[in-house]
Amino acid sequence: MLRYRLLTAFVLMPLVLVAVILGDWWLFAVLGVGLILCGYEYFEMLAAGGYPSYRALGLVCIAALLIDAWHRFDAGQFVLLAAVIVPPLWEFRRRIHQGFLVSWAATVLGVLYIGGVGSHLFLLRTLPGELNWLSFTLPRGAVLVIITLFATWINDTAAYFVGTTWGRHPFFPEISPKKTWEGAIGGVVGAAIVFGVLTGWLGVHPIVAVAGGVGVGIAGTFGDLLESLLKRQVGIKDSGSLLLGHGGVLDRLDSMLFTMLFAYYFFVAVAR
Repeated sequence: MLRYRLLTAFVLMPLVLVAVILGDWWLFAVLGVGLILCGYEYFEMLAAGGYPSYRALGLVCIAALLIDAWHRFDAGQFVLLAAVIVPPLWEFRRRIHQGFLVSWAATVLGVLYIGGVGSHLFLLRTLPGELNWLSFTLPRGAVLVIITLFATWINDTAAYFVGTTWGRHPFFPEISPKKTWEGAIGGVVGAAIVFGVLTGWLGVHPIVAVAGGVGVGIAGTFGDLLESLLKRQVGIKDSGSLLLGHGGVLDRLDSMLFTMLFAYYFFVAVAR
């Protein structure tokens, strides 16, 4: 399993980094499509657990939120309104309304979870300006996304290896039985170091940079636990099987959803 995980990471990591640096259609073709696949897996999980939803509407709204953030249309509120208003309008056509409330709530949740949170990746990448970072002149947004990605990957990797090597104390065992406090703390420490060092090179005060790294580590852990909670609720092990050794796309991007959310507001506040 570890061999397959490393092979998948070896292929995907350079692809993701190149897409982030190039931006534009490259970014959307890799990470935008990846997030839409996360939405698809989310609705598939609901179906597997016997939870009905308005899948087509949900996927359209998720894609619309990502495109809105990518092009800065500032129309996201209208997409969210559509996710809220369209299901009841559609339901008025039917005579039997059993399951409507669950379908409505599950659809809106998916739009917010994948589209609303995930859109912060594009909001962060499209921040204006350029930075001279590690002797390279790069778009500011690309640098900030890359820093967050490295911290996210280190968080996941350190949590896995520290947990499997020294983990003794369960961490939310009713949600994710294999996770331990040692692994979670190791992941946060790893994220804090990587994020702190890389952000410090941008001129951010070291204490603030390390604190941001702790926030990224906690956000990533939260994202991972949240997806585990969803999978346990519907009774499945993986969100999908597309990525060899990693399960589904959502299994791989669950942490990134919330690290990008945190990083966007962190960098907007401290790295002007």
